[in-house]
Amino acid sequence: MRVPFLIIGGGLSGLAAAIRYARFLPDVLLLEKHSRIGGLNSYYFRNNYLLETGLHAITNYAPPDEKKAPLNKLFRQLKLDRKNFHIYPQHASEIRFPNQKSLIFNNDFQTLRENVFQVFPSCKKGFIELVDALEKCDPFQNTPFQSAKKFVFQHTGNSLLTDMLLCPLMYYGSSVENDMDLNQ
Repeated sequence: MRVPFLIIGGGLSGLAAAIRYARFLPDVLLLEKHSRIGGLNSYYFRNNYLLETGLHAITNYAPPDEKKAPLNKLFRQLKLDRKNFHIYPQHASEIRFPNQKSLIFNNDFQTLRENVFQVFPSCKKGFIELVDALEKCDPFQNTPFQSAKKFVFQHTGNSLLTDMLLCPLMYYGSSVENDMDLNQ
């Protein structure tokens, strides 16, 4: 079989690429290994509970004048006028486990950093090392699976902080139960 354009992966990015290409040539083949398309914008069952992982928020707010910001690029690519949408910066989100500590974060990394230092003072040095190590990671390198949970714990040395830092990411779903690939 010959097709002029092949897309591997039927997540939101794969679907968007197929739609964009099909505007010019209709011969697009989209391959998806799972039983349903949508990637993280889907659902799955775990322990007989339905878990929705659908997209429900656009994060990484940027003002309209930041032309290179992903949000503004997305509006241009989709040919949508940003003025037609009510887009606001994230003022705060909270990670709170029952009967545990809580962490506050928003679009300003400094907020999370200061809150980690306040709530987990013994982990300050490890958190700084974690951030430094993450800045050196290249998520676009083709590398074997590396446990994000293990990586974060190796730096923080605190399982509660590790779980709290990974919670917002894991909320959107992962192909690995209770963990995710560091490159994600």
